[in-house]
Amino acid sequence: MRIVITSSMLLMASLVLAQERQERAPEGSEPKTKVEAFLATKGRMVVKEFSPIGKISGRFGSAMELEALTVFEPGHELQKTRGLRVEITEGGRTERSNASFLDLEELEALANAVTNMQKLASQWDSAPPESYSEVVFATKGDFKLGFYQKQKDRRMFASSGIVGRASFYGEVSELPQLKAMLDKTQEKLKGQ
Repeated sequence: MRIVITSSMLLMASLVLAQERQERAPEGSEPKTKVEAFLATKGRMVVKEFSPIGKISGRFGSAMELEALTVFEPGHELQKTRGLRVEITEGGRTERSNASFLDLEELEALANAVTNMQKLASQWDSAPPESYSEVVFATKGDFKLGFYQKQKDRRMFASSGIVGRASFYGEVSELPQLKAMLDKTQEKLKGQ
């Protein structure tokens, strides 16, 4: 009986220690963008300014919402960190959402990728690939955007996060709307 109790206590203690280690420094928890790094800093007051840009509703109750984001420490307004917050909401029975942050520099790369996706989709209108093809752009902050084509079937997709990832499913015809939203975000952030 003592052996069972002692073994149980040791097992519980090791589980508690493992959980504490995981909570302290989960793998991949390092900030990947300047915005994430600024938001992760402890011991100072932070001002976060969110400006809604727009929302795209997708299939199966999914949605992609964009917000321009500016963060700074009061008294240091000249050292603002700017970027984009993309929140993906996944519909269905287990609705969940996750947000990714992009720095201003990465936002420009995403806008260029969307332009190139539009061009490629247009080319595939007249000559679709014979097999399944996929185009993906991934950011440092675990946001992915792309589309796939299998013969005549074509869909846009996006996701945010790795653990607890939320996914968006839409139409490639919504790429121009997304591009306009990204351009609007860049204008807003560069004008500050």
